[in-house]
Amino acid sequence: MTIGRRKDGGFRQLKEEGFSACSPAVAWVRAQGKHGIKGGRPRLDLTGEERAERRREQKRAYRVRKNGGKPAQPRLSKSDAWYLEIWGKLPGEPLTPEEFAERQPLWNAHLQESIRRDERHEAAKRARRELRRANRKRPSPPPAPVRVGRNAPCPCGSGRKFKKCCGP
Repeated sequence: MTIGRRKDGGFRQLKEEGFSACSPAVAWVRAQGKHGIKGGRPRLDLTGEERAERRREQKRAYRVRKNGGKPAQPRLSKSDAWYLEIWGKLPGEPLTPEEFAERQPLWNAHLQESIRRDERHEAAKRARRELRRANRKRPSPPPAPVRVGRNAPCPCGSGRKFKKCCGP
């Protein structure tokens, strides 16, 4: 490789040797196809599925590091969390009759509380709806009386001036 000196004191690589205007290390990495670093172009030697699997694996490894080396626990939906709290098992896992008899009062209390919460929610919705309806049906103030000037046309429709027709 020939290096030439620029007028401003910097160096440039001569293009007649077929070398790009980047450092030799960067050119080697580009030639090897290993330029799939974060923020760079995607690796050309991986298919879309392989890239997606690699990304999933990176996310799993990040969650493990973030969790202090323990594998991340799957997130539960709110209903599954309640179910686990009350029954001690996830939905779909079989319960013994003893477990069912022991925990059924907790489940009944949970259902009754959710019914009360729904009723309070419905009552609040009803109250807001009534308030909106009441605000919508508020009577408008009566129109202000129209004050007619003396030289204005008479409101009775005669076409004469108000002072000559209905005026004082």
